[in-house]
Order: sequence, then structure tokens, then C-alpha cells
Amino acid sequence: MFRNSRMRYSGGVPPSMVSCQFYDSAFEFAGAASDTISFMRGIYHGMGAGGRDIIEQTFEAIRSVRDPATVGKDGTEMANV
Repeated sequence: MFRNSRMRYSGGVPPSMVSCQFYDSAFEFAGAASDTISFMRGIYHGMGAGGRDIIEQTFEAIRSVRDPATVGKDGTEMANV
């Protein structure tokens, strides 16, 4: 259980987050993780409807527990090579 915590992720191997509880806590993204979010923001706001679709599909894959890196433009799973 984490209370009044600030969690910082800078990229690299993701931490294991199993059955964690957070109260009055915040997440910060720094380094490569922050760069990735900025890149995604640029796609969403700078590429019109197609860019928004790409980011929305990525978030849908996150919500469905699929790895966003393996989801194709049409929402189907791509083979991991």
C-alpha cells in the first residue's frame, strides 16, 4: 500500500505492479518515458483524425490488457517478430 507517494518512471523495464494500492499518490514520467508521452501527444494533436485513431487504439489495447506494440492499425494483433 502506498500513501502520499510519488512514483517516477523513466523508461526501461517496467516495474511489476500487481495488487498495488495507491492513496493520495501521483505518477511522474521522466526521461524516455516522458519522451514517449510527448511523442504520443504529438501524434494525437498533430496528425488529424488518423493520429487520434492511432492513440485511441493504443489506449484501447492497454485497457484490454493486450500489448499495444502488437496491435495493428485495424486493431488486430500483429505477430511479434
